[in-house]
Amino acid sequence: MRPVVKFLVLVAAIFLFFSETVFASTPADGTTNRTGSGVQTGSNTAAENPDEITVLLSHARVLLRKGSIDSAMIMVFEARNATMEISEPRSIYFSAQCNHLLGEICYTRFIEDEAIRFYLLAFSQYRQAGDLTGVAEILNAISITSLNDKHKWLSKKALKILSDIGNSSSDPYLKGLDYEARGDFYDFEGHYLQAAEMFRTAGYFYSRAGKTEKVSDVILSRALSEFSEGHRDVALALTDSAKQWNTKNGLRKNYLEAVYYQAEFIGSENPAEAIEILKSTLDELYKSQLNIHLGIYLKLMVRLQKQTGDYKSALESTDEFHRVLNDIYGSDAERKIASLQLEVETGKLNHRINLLQKEQELSSANARSQRNMLFYFFLATIVLFMMALNNMRRLQYRLYLLKEFTLDFPIGRYLMAFILSLAYYSIILYFVNPLNLTDIPAGIHWLHYSIIGFITSALTTTGIILLPAQWSAKPGFNKRFSATAMIFILIINAVVILYSMLAGVGSSSWIDYLNVILVITGITIIPLFFTIIFLEKVLLRKHIQLAGLLSNRINKVPSADTSDTIELYSDRSKDVLNIKAANLIMIEAAGNYAKICYTEENKTRSTLILATMKLLESQLSGYPQFSRCHKSYIVNLKKVKKVLGNSHGYKLEIPEIDYQVPVSRSYAETFIKSFDKVYREK
Repeated sequence: MRPVVKFLVLVAAIFLFFSETVFASTPADGTTNRTGSGVQTGSNTAAENPDEITVLLSHARVLLRKGSIDSAMIMVFEARNATMEISEPRSIYFSAQCNHLLGEICYTRFIEDEAIRFYLLAFSQYRQAGDLTGVAEILNAISITSLNDKHKWLSKKALKILSDIGNSSSDPYLKGLDYEARGDFYDFEGHYLQAAEMFRTAGYFYSRAGKTEKVSDVILSRALSEFSEGHRDVALALTDSAKQWNTKNGLRKNYLEAVYYQAEFIGSENPAEAIEILKSTLDELYKSQLNIHLGIYLKLMVRLQKQTGDYKSALESTDEFHRVLNDIYGSDAERKIASLQLEVETGKLNHRINLLQKEQELSSANARSQRNMLFYFFLATIVLFMMALNNMRRLQYRLYLLKEFTLDFPIGRYLMAFILSLAYYSIILYFVNPLNLTDIPAGIHWLHYSIIGFITSALTTTGIILLPAQWSAKPGFNKRFSATAMIFILIINAVVILYSMLAGVGSSSWIDYLNVILVITGITIIPLFFTIIFLEKVLLRKHIQLAGLLSNRINKVPSADTSDTIELYSDRSKDVLNIKAANLIMIEAAGNYAKICYTEENKTRSTLILATMKLLESQLSGYPQFSRCHKSYIVNLKKVKKVLGNSHGYKLEIPEIDYQVPVSRSYAETFIKSFDKVYREK
């Protein structure tokens, strides 16, 4: 602080101390004339100067409100020069008004020491002019401006004198100034609830005095105190009240201030919403040229945009903020300081933007690597699948094992299979992340992949249980199997992609959709192969065990041969074969013919008959030892010497035949029932 200012502050403090008793005894009816008409006038030649001064000061206040600080200051100095042309005590009153406004200008420039200096001069002059209202306004300004560790003692002194004036006066305006200053002091000390109560009382007195702008000011001050106390909802309700009050009284500037505080309070929890509130008001601020308000809005905008991570927009808002500062502060020194601040802030934001760009590049590289890894993984899967196509018959036999496995599948196992499948798909999808969900919370991330896992596991479990039963009894190389498998995989992928589109997750890039298809197909096919291998081992044990039991019964239970003669004939020719039942070994389908194998004179012979297997089966229906075990074979169970089991079912060993006769799955149940009749244990 300059020596002159220190001296003035010290003198003013002494003056304030000795003036307390004077104001305590001064009549305080609040009716003092603010235009100085009650003071003895000077010569008539200066009679029009007070009007000129009043106009200059009014115009200066308008310029200050719009942010034209230098122009406002020049106009105030012109008004102060004009006060020299009128005689005392009127010149003292108008000089006090000029110094009062100069204090406000310095306070706007954040030059508190100079502001206090002008306020103290105005205080002395208002007192000399006998303007109690002016004195109270200056004391209110001094108490608020001095709220810092350096001048706190001065704030207390001014507040004490102002309280004496308010207590001894019946003027509601003076009481309002007193309570407002008390509220600011409590707020500075951190007693926010007491401050809010003081502001509420000040608003009551300002309303009685008809000071609509001051009512808006204390409502917003009260909102700030409530917000500092942690009462965010109360603070927002007060900003709404301030907006309604200002709309009702046509106070647009004060309305914009209420919008600013509303955005600040909302931005504490939802910066994006607060940014939208500020953007909706910026156009009006530009048009109205309220540069100070515009600068405050832009400063808050920069802070909120940083919170949302939008550093590019924050950089643009910072540039605009410093442009507005240059319009507000006209001196070269102030502009130089603003430029230095801009360079520092711009450097920080550019550094942050570069870091974000590097993070995005790294994220993109990771995503590309992930896609490439999955692509090559899928290529390897396709290669294995193509190798399997070379042995498609074996592959289809293995898949057909699911039919037998699911025939007696209880509902509990259905549910268990679904739960395990759901866990498998959800976990794999979460870690592989085919939809590239990186910008959402982890909980939502899990939710989306759990839903996709639910869809995929439901379709997969249903398909594994239902589809094998629909395939042919002889699972050879057929189009229906290949088409069913391909359609099933396409349906799963289509449903997953449809969900991602409806839920709005992932991107619409065809590369990402291809990535989804590769992942879903890969994680579906691979476990299916392992499942089938497992089932093959399970069924192998089952069939070997049952085949062993059947073979033991053949050895334990003797079968009595019958001497009945069987007549086999064709319905499309004159072919007829009469043969003893004990000599008939089996019948094998051979195109449109049937190959009859039998023994004659201890030799195995065969002959062809133009007949269907169904016709021959009906001709043998009266003989229980003959059983159809396959759509191409009818065997004489009494000729079977051993039953073998494998993962695909059963094989029959007949000594007279040099190959094993298969038992197909569709005839397995009938075969076992016929076997029980022939080799029933006694």
